Amino acid sequence: MTKCTSLYLDATRFLAAMAVLVYHFYSMEVIDTAIRFNFGGEAVMVFFVISGFVIAYVTDNRENNWRTYSISR
Repeated sequence: MTKCTSLYLDATRFLAAMAVLVYHFYSMEVIDTAIRFNFGGEAVMVFFVISGFVIAYVTDNRENNWRTYSISR
């Protein structure tokens, strides 16, 4: 995976996590506006799909056994 692709995936995961945070603020009515943010569930799915892809890629290409995987964590 190139550095650019890795940064893109990290940025997308960060934005998805922020979208979930904003969704929770709206649902708790911490932020009171007329516009509702209803993409919390989709943002959770995006976050977990990208996270699963990154973990699968790393275990397939770099961390081939349980010891190197555990040490990296």
